[in-house]
Amino acid sequence: MAAMWNSKSPHSRFGGQPYVHTFELEFDDLAVKEFPGINLEWLELVKAKRTLGGIQHTFDVVIGPVANDYTMQTIQRYIDGVYEAEEAMRRLRYARVNDQVSLHTLRAMSLLTSKGYERVA
Repeated sequence: MAAMWNSKSPHSRFGGQPYVHTFELEFDDLAVKEFPGINLEWLELVKAKRTLGGIQHTFDVVIGPVANDYTMQTIQRYIDGVYEAEEAMRRLRYARVNDQVSLHTLRAMSLLTSKGYERVA
């Protein structure tokens, strides 16, 4: 199975021209963890990353929500013990998040193929 996605280049923010890059990843034999949205397992994975550093899992690829400016205040309060998991999840339920595809091993990166790019107006 292959997945394809696009990534918009940030160059337009700095006066350059924006591009859309298209990638394909063959992930039949990879360990993939996909989070369909923010849930307790995702919260614990983010907590482990923030408190222990490094990669705290054995997945080649992780797909799911980005811990961003809309989520980090709640996540930090959960890490600090201000919020219990249930309260953090209640607050995160309405967070605006984007999804990401995160490659964590050289094997996964070796299966990533650029399908090209195009300039957009």
